[in-house]
Amino acid sequence: MIPTPLTGLKSAIRGEVLFGEPMAHHTSFAVGGPADAFVVPYDADDVLNIYDYSCKMHVPVLVIGGGTNLLVGDLGIRGIVMKVGKGLDEVLWEGDSVVVGGGLTLSKFVSESVEKNLSGLQYCYGIPGTIGGAVAMNAGTSAMYISRCVLEVGYILPSGEKMILAHEKMGFDYRSSVVLRSGGLIEWVRFQLKPADPDVLKANIEKIRDYRQKTQPWGYPNAGCVFRNPPAAFAGQLIDQAGLKGQRLGGVAVSDIHANFLVNMGGATSLDVIKMMKKIIETIYSLYNIRLLPEVRILGEWSVTLPSWA
Repeated sequence: MIPTPLTGLKSAIRGEVLFGEPMAHHTSFAVGGPADAFVVPYDADDVLNIYDYSCKMHVPVLVIGGGTNLLVGDLGIRGIVMKVGKGLDEVLWEGDSVVVGGGLTLSKFVSESVEKNLSGLQYCYGIPGTIGGAVAMNAGTSAMYISRCVLEVGYILPSGEKMILAHEKMGFDYRSSVVLRSGGLIEWVRFQLKPADPDVLKANIEKIRDYRQKTQPWGYPNAGCVFRNPPAAFAGQLIDQAGLKGQRLGGVAVSDIHANFLVNMGGATSLDVIKMMKKIIETIYSLYNIRLLPEVRILGEWSVTLPSWA
């Protein structure tokens, strides 16, 4: 049954509206219960209409991109889930500066920048998700964060107000930004890239691709690195040293390739993932007196009481 405050949503926007949509269909982990309403805005005006509707009806809005760093509860998400994708994926090249829609996939943009012999984001090659999601969580690697190339961001607040945030106003931190902490949506991002030797750039990309293929699991749904690296240590290395690599609980397993990846072996549930995370955290604390913290965003409603770290 459609919750009463959401019945008018379809007539309020031009984009797609689905009720009771399983979030397992929209997260890279392939787990998660239903969203009350799942919407894909047609364009930026639709985004404003969704926020206007939510404010009038007092319904919360959760913004997602590619769903690649999310763990959604087994009972799903109340209110509106707004997926940013097509309709907010335009690219405007201006020499070595470029304005990119928040809904464009990061992989597509990195490939286009390499084709134009522009460097700066090559280390993001192979990272899934959208531009908006990547900038909001300051995605990257040990070599660089995406924020290094960000000049300014077109930001839509949950109130519907539009702002342009310069780099220094984004509050970038490890896997975080003011957008992630405050909510709202990234409409576009302006990046500053640098011309590069095409042969050197392509060789760099090939090296990064080969490294990812050798060190990360492929073929099974996952959400990337599950835990943040603690100071002066690597979470995956600690989990491996603890003998947890390859261990399985329900439908989820610790990857035997990279121990900071949990993979859905088939039929996994959100509860399987949380239980495995709890086991890992408790084991690492017992052995090394180090408390691992989640890197994945844990969202929605759950049929169990979550641990304090979730």
